[in-house]
Amino acid sequence: MTKAELEEKLKQKDRIIEGLINEITNLNKQYKDIITRNEYNILLKQYNDLKQNYQTLFELYNNLKHKKHNERRAGRKSKLNDELITQIQKLKNENNMTIQEIAEHFNISVGLVHKALHTR
Repeated sequence: MTKAELEEKLKQKDRIIEGLINEITNLNKQYKDIITRNEYNILLKQYNDLKQNYQTLFELYNNLKHKKHNERRAGRKSKLNDELITQIQKLKNENNMTIQEIAEHFNISVGLVHKALHTR
């Protein structure tokens, strides 16, 4: 073997060694990101606790969101009751009165008469 051949083999071995050093460096970086089983179990428990808290808060939010609107019955009372609606429908069907005439007869707005005729 000549000196040049030996130097070439030496360069190849140096490249292999550099590649192995880079691979070891990368493995060490990855190893730092790995956690122990105990740490994993602690994180998993914390995750499950947070998930349970989220579900509880989500259910509470939905219950409050769907809570009955206007529980105190505050606000203006409706002039329309079942008896009045029946009378309005009867006048419209039997006497063929217009919505305007029915509104004047009961002293209510045309909109209320329309609502009574078309909501049920």
